[in-house]
Amino acid sequence: KELRRIAYRFAEDNGLKHSFNKETCLAGKDWLYSYLKRNTNLKLRQPENTSLNRISAFNEQEVKIFFDNLKAVIHKFEIDPHRTYNQDETGITTVQKKCPKVLALKGAKRVGGATSGERGRTITAVFCVSAGGHYIPPMLIYPRKRMTPNLQVNGPHGALYCLSNNGWTNSELFLEWLAHFKKHSHPTPEDPVLLILDNHNSHISIPAYKFCKDSNIHMISLPPHTSHRLQPLDLTFFGPLKNALYREYDLHLMRSGHEKITEYDVAGLLNQAFIKVATMSNA
Repeated sequence: KELRRIAYRFAEDNGLKHSFNKETCLAGKDWLYSYLKRNTNLKLRQPENTSLNRISAFNEQEVKIFFDNLKAVIHKFEIDPHRTYNQDETGITTVQKKCPKVLALKGAKRVGGATSGERGRTITAVFCVSAGGHYIPPMLIYPRKRMTPNLQVNGPHGALYCLSNNGWTNSELFLEWLAHFKKHSHPTPEDPVLLILDNHNSHISIPAYKFCKDSNIHMISLPPHTSHRLQPLDLTFFGPLKNALYREYDLHLMRSGHEKITEYDVAGLLNQAFIKVATMSNA
């Protein structure tokens, strides 16, 4: 389906005559089967469950192809570590995952602690850092229809604030993020940048490809379902960030006397955690 969507977008953007469905914005299945006949190295396969995909996708051949491509791009364009960026996103919930430890008398069987309300909201936070330790200001995506300045109070310096119905990223928001990334990484023909990210469908579009091509941004995606092993932000940054954030949540609840964390608190508390963990050793 993703290939059919890209084919439709390509035909529209280049003014090519076609009989594709303008309501679904997809190329037809007949076109897909003809395309597969012309490209015999491609094959339709039934997807496995994600957990099984993660096991099977992380194999020597897949990893070798990725690193061969990575090495080729770095050598061809002479890209230094400080110009090699890694991007990933994570969900920031307004509910602490666990209650912090407290002191109690020995033998006490039940000990209470302050946590925010059981129901919460999840904001998507997009982070990006270079191998040289340069952090791009994060992007926060709120599950709302209207933006208000209160959501941005004391947030990370230079952060980008966006909205979507479910708080998740999409193709349009990825384009906004790319413009944000370009603004802070300053790629030029003489000094391009390399962007490594996962192969989420929001990253795969003709407009994104054109933007990167015109902006001296070279993109390479990780093999499918391998982020848990190959994604640096997953391995070294998000863990310390979440731990620091939940400590900030706990301090905020104790100092303010409030019963729960709201989405209006997230930017400021995330900024405090971000400042603490955005270090060279976590890059």
